[in-house]
Amino acid sequence: MKNSKGFIHSFYNGSCLDGPGLRSVVFLAGCNLTCPYCHNIDVCIEQGSQMTAGEVYKKISRYLPYIDGVTISGGEPLTQPAFLYELLKLLKVKKINTAVETNGTIINHKIFKMTDLLIVDIKNQLLPLCTYAPIFSKYKNVTATNVLIKGVNDSQNKLREINEFVAKYNINLKFLPFRKTEAQVKYEKLGLAFKYQDA
Repeated sequence: MKNSKGFIHSFYNGSCLDGPGLRSVVFLAGCNLTCPYCHNIDVCIEQGSQMTAGEVYKKISRYLPYIDGVTISGGEPLTQPAFLYELLKLLKVKKINTAVETNGTIINHKIFKMTDLLIVDIKNQLLPLCTYAPIFSKYKNVTATNVLIKGVNDSQNKLREINEFVAKYNINLKFLPFRKTEAQVKYEKLGLAFKYQDA
């Protein structure tokens, strides 16, 4: 829907961790999962402010001469598909490189075809369900990521399982460190129990 509004939690300009080069990151509010180690738990449960795609573009436009692209993250941005598609379409018209960070549990081929890069975070507990196969088998503009948590999913068997699964699809895989301190601070601020404080 043209001029639809999305719930935007926040912006970060100058990231070198969310796609190639230096990026502006737009965090869309909301998520369909409740991962107990999430370091963006505030983005997942806080509603955010409503903005149009044009308003988002205006917000980040001052940084465009200095960045290599825009990454749309969350939360889970695919919980707002109409707005996400409209924002990606606008950025494409402006010839701006785009990336979408997703947990890979919501399939939307219209959106997947619109973005330059999909960054799919693999959740170990979902791997046996082959949740990611429809994405990895169809698209090559994909980087898979996996957050390593000490004593939870960093064993040789777990690492082998992830590597073997991703290797079947010939896509990039990056293991990410667990940002425990950042996550714990957010959980405590929101009055939520943090399961991995001893990890």
